[in-house]
Order: sequence, then C-alpha cells, then structure tokens
Amino acid sequence: MTITRTLQAPTSPPQALLAASYFANVDRFAVAPLLVVIAAAMHAPLSDVALAASGYAFAYGGSQVVWGLLSDRLGRLPVLRIALVGAGLSGLASTVAPTLTVLIALRILTGAFVGAIVPASIGYVGDSVAPRERQRALSDLMAATGSATATATLIAGVVAQFSSWRVVFAIPAIALGLLLLTLRGLPDPARESGGTHYRDLLHSRWLLLVLLLGFVEGGLLLGGATYLAPALQHDGMGLTAAGALAATYGIGVLSGTRIVKPLSMRLPAWALLAIGGTLLVGGFAVMALWQTAIALTLSAVVLGSAYSFMHSTLQTWSTSVLPRARGTVVALFTAALFGGSAVSTAVVAPLAGDGRFGTMFALAAMLGVPLTLAAAIGRARWKE
Repeated sequence: MTITRTLQAPTSPPQALLAASYFANVDRFAVAPLLVVIAAAMHAPLSDVALAASGYAFAYGGSQVVWGLLSDRLGRLPVLRIALVGAGLSGLASTVAPTLTVLIALRILTGAFVGAIVPASIGYVGDSVAPRERQRALSDLMAATGSATATATLIAGVVAQFSSWRVVFAIPAIALGLLLLTLRGLPDPARESGGTHYRDLLHSRWLLLVLLLGFVEGGLLLGGATYLAPALQHDGMGLTAAGALAATYGIGVLSGTRIVKPLSMRLPAWALLAIGGTLLVGGFAVMALWQTAIALTLSAVVLGSAYSFMHSTLQTWSTSVLPRARGTVVALFTAALFGGSAVSTAVVAPLAGDGRFGTMFALAAMLGVPLTLAAAIGRARWKE
C-alpha cells in the first residue's frame, strides 16, 4: 500500500466542500417547482418538460463512473476544479436556451458536471475522516444538502414568480464558478492504493447490494420528491406557495441530519436504516391517501427525515465496502442513486401528467417495504 500524502485527520468536511455541495444541490433541486412554469412558457406538455429533470438525473448518475475513476487517479480536488468550471459554464448557458430541446440538452450537460461535486466531497471525507467519525462528517454534508433542498425550491418559486425561470439557473451557476477560488490551499487527503481493484468491484456481493439499495432509494426518495411541487400545483396552489411547501422536504432532511448525527454513535447502522425505511413508507402512504396541502407538507418533512436516516447510512456503508477503490465505489453508488431517480421520474411522468399522484405515491409506499427489509438485514449481516 502507498500513501499519496499525509494529512491530519479532521472530524468534519472543509467549509469549501460544504458550500460546493450546497450549491450543487441548489442547482439540482431548483428545477422541480419550475416544471409547470417552463411547460407554460414553452407551450409544451409537462411530461416533455420533465425530461429536463430526468435527463439531468441520468447525466448526474451516468457520469459518476468516469468521475470516480478520475478522482481515484488524479485526486478529489482536481476533479472538483474541473467540475466547478464545467457546471458554471453550462449552467449559465441554460439561462439563454431558446427552445425546450436546447434547454434539456444543456441541463443534461450541467448534470454531468455537477455530478462530480458531491461524490468527490464524499470521497474527500472518506479519505480524511476516521471510520468512527465518518457518518457524523457525512451528516454535515447532508445538512448542506438539506439546506439546499429547502432554499432551492423556495427561491426558485419566488424568483420565477416575480422574474423568470431563467434567472433561477444563473444563481447556482455563478456561485459554483466563484467557489473555484475557495479550493486554493486546501490539501488533498491521503488515498489508499495498491493492487488492481476492478476484479474486486465485479465480485463483491456487498457492493452489488449497496448499489441496488441506492438505486431503489433514489427512485423513491429523490424521484418522488421531484413531484411534490407539481402535486401541490395540481391541487390548485400557486407556484410560490407550492415551492415554499415543497421546500419542507429540505427542512426534513436538515432536521433529520441533526438527529442522525448523535444517534449514529449510539445505534447500530441497521437500526438507522430501519427507522429511515419506516418513515419512508409512512410518508408515502399518507400522500397516497390525501393530496391536500397539509398532508403533502407534513409528509414532505417525514420523507426528508427518511432520506437523512437512510441515505447517510447507505452512503457511509459505500465508503467502507472497498477502501482501495473508494472514489469509484462512491461514484457508482451515486450513479445508482440518481439512476434510480431518473428512471422513476421518467416512468411515472405519465401518471403525473394525468394528475394521478395518489397512485404514484401508493406505488412508492409499497416498494419502500422490501427496500427497508433488505437494507436493514443486509447491513446487520455485513462485517467491516
């Protein structure tokens, strides 16, 4: 084994990575409350405009393998620099897209670059933070995600209501470009190397299980969240109000991370997964029965908390499955997560277009049961 560089072990991510993760998620979550507005502005059906969200998610997930391989070879910070430049430029280009086709293409390109930011940050934490403290550090990254989810949907609704949906895409693009300057002087952490790990990737049954769980989790908790604002708008709510209420999903993520952080030192990982899965099933079950503003808002908080419990635990698991290939494994996990989100967003788009949100949420609740059982039992049996 060789070590590329010596680094004092921190217990939390650098502020620059928290900021990059925040604005990366602002860019990702801002599109949900804009779908109906873009459809009206471009005189296109909602199912077509939803391709801007599903295409972004496909690119975000599909690019992960490349980014993971590059981060294992070049380092986490060089990959972050490339991603910030690309995301800033393609994000700004999205603001002047003349047609829906061009917009979808630019959102796909932006998703491919933004896709490197959070996984590289997770890899940085995996390289620099001790395993016992790792879930706590990753909870800080998730807190940035939760803050972004909440503010993105709220800001997107307000800005689009009083200005233009195009301005919404400019905000994270400019911020990500400027964050390139904050990476100066940040040390690249030590990375384990030695031996060919690709054979290990193909033969690790635990890795395959983690990837499958990530795929289903992404389909339910990320794909389902995409349609929170459209479901509220279908009920007759205005854009700004729908965006504000959908933002409670991010509040759930943020508050959930604050609970998970201390609990991760007291409860076993399988118990955290069981709690998250129970919240997931319960939240979607309520949404399937009632699509009122109160029911959807409260359920959004519950689903955000479910994401905090389940995702932070699965994410921590992914950093430990194959430490020598940590960057690749984390990237594959993220690819699975957003691949599931993209697939579910596209598959249920016809249901959303017909206003059949109750059916869509009921399917999510039913799929949540086997996900919870498989995640909890699998993690309980895995030995680090």
